[in-house]
Amino acid sequence: MQKVKWIAVVLAMVCVFACSGSGVEGTYYNVANDQESIELRKDGQFHLKAGAMKLSGKYVVDGKTITLNTDNKMAARGTIENGLIVDNDGTKWQRK
Repeated sequence: MQKVKWIAVVLAMVCVFACSGSGVEGTYYNVANDQESIELRKDGQFHLKAGAMKLSGKYVVDGKTITLNTDNKMAARGTIENGLIVDNDGTKWQRK
């Protein structure tokens, strides 16, 4: 009986962590041009709008590093912390 309780607790914890997202979800706007945005969805998908360019794909967060993997196999990296993404070009994206 003790083993069943332990397994139930572990499964509940896994579900809480897996279902809660990474905490970075939301829409981030380019600090220099608020017409450009990156939406990070809870399901791991992202959508980027920058002028006429629109990209989408999946994102991965590993510590403070975020990687955007586009549907056409391109990847972009940056750091993410306290509601701010700074991409490799130095562009800052603020969550609002």
